[in-house]
Amino acid sequence: MQRYRQQVVGIVFLVGIMSGCSSDRTVVKDPVPIQLSNAVLKIDNAVLAEIFPTDGLSNDTCGLPDFTEPLIQKINEIRAQARYCGNEYFQAAAPLAWQNSIRSAAYLHAVQMAQANIVSHTSFDSRELKQRILATGYPYMKAGENIAAGQRTLDVVMQGWLDSPSHCNKMMDPDYTEVVVVCVAKKNSFYKTYWTMNLVRPFPGESVPKKKPPKEPSVIEKFYSNRNVQP
Repeated sequence: MQRYRQQVVGIVFLVGIMSGCSSDRTVVKDPVPIQLSNAVLKIDNAVLAEIFPTDGLSNDTCGLPDFTEPLIQKINEIRAQARYCGNEYFQAAAPLAWQNSIRSAAYLHAVQMAQANIVSHTSFDSRELKQRILATGYPYMKAGENIAAGQRTLDVVMQGWLDSPSHCNKMMDPDYTEVVVVCVAKKNSFYKTYWTMNLVRPFPGESVPKKKPPKEPSVIEKFYSNRNVQP
């Protein structure tokens, strides 16, 4: 029995040390969004990045001073050129827009990967990408996800995704119209940095949630934001 347990632990560890993974989901929108127990998901996106639920975690940009603009520019430069992703050929695709409405889904998943020292598309409570996007209220028709761990710069993580056929496929897919990318750093973790890219396409005619004006953080939110630990 002890030997069997050791074998199981070994298998779990090998699965956990994957450097990156991709996922794609095309679904019909659920009539009623799944209600989740994670209260953090209910926090407005405008202040979400200022809340650090566990000591040692960075914000959603790994503390990098330049993040969003260089990333969206790089992603759209990649899509602007026809290319092979493995053996599959893709024509140049239209540029993506940055979608902050789904940022909380990507951020909280990166936090969970950092806390657990794993790279996985499944959350602690067995939620997949579908449930995480639905929890934000975003009315999506198609959603895909790229994840990675260990990369310290934007250029390195983007090149890694581009070199992987399945990840490259997501970035070149013409069906996607919007994207968000986050990075969470944790000093006392195996990979140190954990990345999540979510790509989505809304239902035609659906009203996509707009980013709300930033609210004045509460005393508790200010307390946690002041405990940020830079990577």
